[in-house]
Amino acid sequence: MPLEQRRSVCPHDCPSACALVVTVEDGRIAQVAGDPEHPFTQGVICGKVHAYTERVYSPLRVLHPMRRVGEKGKGEFERISWDEAIEEIAHRFLRVIAQWGPEAILPFSYGGTLGLVQFYAGHAFFHALGASRLDRTICVSTAYAGWRATTGAVTGNDAEQLVDADLVLLWGINAAHTHINLMTFVKRARARGAWIVAIDPYRTPRPSRPTSTSRSARGPTRRWPSGSCTS
Repeated sequence: MPLEQRRSVCPHDCPSACALVVTVEDGRIAQVAGDPEHPFTQGVICGKVHAYTERVYSPLRVLHPMRRVGEKGKGEFERISWDEAIEEIAHRFLRVIAQWGPEAILPFSYGGTLGLVQFYAGHAFFHALGASRLDRTICVSTAYAGWRATTGAVTGNDAEQLVDADLVLLWGINAAHTHINLMTFVKRARARGAWIVAIDPYRTPRPSRPTSTSRSARGPTRRWPSGSCTS
């Protein structure tokens, strides 16, 4: 059967929303690559998505409900049916609600590898149940609080405009690993003469050395005046 290429998009909760070209052979994924025709990602994808083929067909994937049968931490589980799993969860919910009330149930999830449908899938159920509500993005809430305190609002800029910038400030971001598509434009900006300044509490590898780097001191927070940096 001939190889077939299909266009897709990365499901990860990441700023780039990378376009993908998936090669399929005999109904199975053979390779996952970036789509060079996408204007922003330009065919560049991260290592974990490039290795998606191995993840999809890994024998370690959990494909069925599993119930722990041994002591916690020993990794002893038995396979059960979906009906058994749903019934057990429902009974536990009912027992908790009867004893402590619905707010004793705290749903915890966020947007790691899913789309808009899955992201909000549980909201209606848990709201109807009366469960406690959690600020779901517990990882970025602190960053947003700092952003609002500094700039007054959580806003973003068009990464593609970096190419025309005279100064690019990478503040506390390991863009080479966590936002690799941004680095494409950072390198283009540097090629046309822009200053690239990186401020980070520790050294992180970058594909192109910044024009200037600064490391904040350990211990008490060291405040940086707005619009200035030290190399």
